[in-house]
Amino acid sequence: MESGSITSKDIIGWIVAIIISLIGSLVPLLIKIKNLENMLYKEIIARKDLEIKQLKKENEELKKKLEEENKKLKKLIK
Repeated sequence: MESGSITSKDIIGWIVAIIISLIGSLVPLLIKIKNLENMLYKEIIARKDLEIKQLKKENEELKKKLEEENKKLKKLIK
């Protein structure tokens, strides 16, 4: 073999080095994406919980109004 010629071992070594480098840079990115996904999921859950609370509050207010109207109607009927 001549010195300075590229062998298949060199090419395989370069490919392995590139793959290791890519994996090394992708892992932190994947961790950040996973953290972001978790944060978004928690935000969605929090918003849904807030929406449910608001709907329950509105429902209670409507029930009270309905009860008041019901009482007024009963008084009118008697």
